[in-house]
Amino acid sequence: MIKIFVGIDVCEEKLDIFLYPVQEYVQFNNTSRGITALCKFLGKHEIEQIGMEATGKLEALCAEKLIKSGYKVSVINPAQICYFRRSLGLKAKTDVIDAEVIARFTEFRKPPVQEAKSETQIRLFELSMRRRQLLFQKEAERSRLRRVRDDYCKQDICDHIKFLETRLEKIEKTMLSLIGQDKELLQKLEILTSIPGIGIILAMALICQFPELGTLNQKQAASLAGVAPLNVESGKISKYKGVRYSGRKIVRANLYMAALVGLKHNPLIKGHYERLTALGKPKRTALGACMRKLIIVANSLVKEDRKWRN
Repeated sequence: MIKIFVGIDVCEEKLDIFLYPVQEYVQFNNTSRGITALCKFLGKHEIEQIGMEATGKLEALCAEKLIKSGYKVSVINPAQICYFRRSLGLKAKTDVIDAEVIARFTEFRKPPVQEAKSETQIRLFELSMRRRQLLFQKEAERSRLRRVRDDYCKQDICDHIKFLETRLEKIEKTMLSLIGQDKELLQKLEILTSIPGIGIILAMALICQFPELGTLNQKQAASLAGVAPLNVESGKISKYKGVRYSGRKIVRANLYMAALVGLKHNPLIKGHYERLTALGKPKRTALGACMRKLIIVANSLVKEDRKWRN
């Protein structure tokens, strides 16, 4: 039987499906019923792997149901699909073409397959994202408060900030309660909070945003956390020489604050920072190295299932 690679172009209402290399195209509704019908349709073929773009979580329901049905599903960065389309020399862009490009990319690159997530992991991730949204709103209100002059507006903004703080406390309690109901997640939380510099809020953020922690090697953990530097060079003399980072920006932002706290309270991080600055490294570079050190330590402790020891 021919091994078939499936590309799914996701939009809010429809799922455009392309089967490669049999060149078959179908369309289903992006609803629970439509995805069930899609699973029945795919059951008639020898499916090797399914690829779909990350589309602001519009793809989440489809990916979840396909994984539960036993299919290998990859959620792909849209930038990779865009560059791959260019490499094929395609200038036209339609839903059918997009689905075909995703299928061909999946066949060519064999991107990593997503693992099934428990209901607790799904809830924790969404709660974490909601908490982040409320934090952005709170910071925006604080910024407005510094600029407003009218007393009524000031009071209204202060009341809104208090309301947001109440919502944040409620979400954090809900997240902590969910983690407490899962022995594995609770053990991970205790290990992470034992590390000087990582408080309970950061530990919960890592559990929600970095569920792979403890299953990766050092390089993989640093890369996925967005703290592994990548050289950007072109030619012997170029203005483009430098360093950039890839990975999860949310995790990197949390590690930045943890590293700052670690400089005061974590002897390992403090010593690492002082050694690098003594060698002439810029403070920003040394702090980035401390962020990398911190996530590597966290990953190792979770993998070894043991707490921090001074």
